[in-house]
Amino acid sequence: MDLSQMVNENNDQRGERLRQERSRLNLSQKDFAALFGKKNMAVMRYEKGERVMGQEDLEALHKAGVDVWYLITGERTQHDLLSDEAKELLKYWDQVDPEQRQTLMTLVRNFAESFGKK
Repeated sequence: MDLSQMVNENNDQRGERLRQERSRLNLSQKDFAALFGKKNMAVMRYEKGERVMGQEDLEALHKAGVDVWYLITGERTQHDLLSDEAKELLKYWDQVDPEQRQTLMTLVRNFAESFGKK
């Protein structure tokens, strides 16, 4: 496979991911194009792999809630893996002196074992 074939194959994959992301968001090509100030013909060309998006387009799509990491890599972004309470707990954890963290871990472990879900 020569370089031009590899580029076209990658463009085709990017185009398919763009179509999948547009479908996930339940948007027409026209509505999707409006997210980043393009005409639906541009989206059609991107989806066909005829064109590659630039940074400004990707940034605009990211601001609109599109999973740009997926468009680029094919891997889904995992948003908010932690609850707000877990994030708050980690914020406090970071404020604890590193030498005292083992004591805190013992306290939390004992509390969870004594009063946690059964």
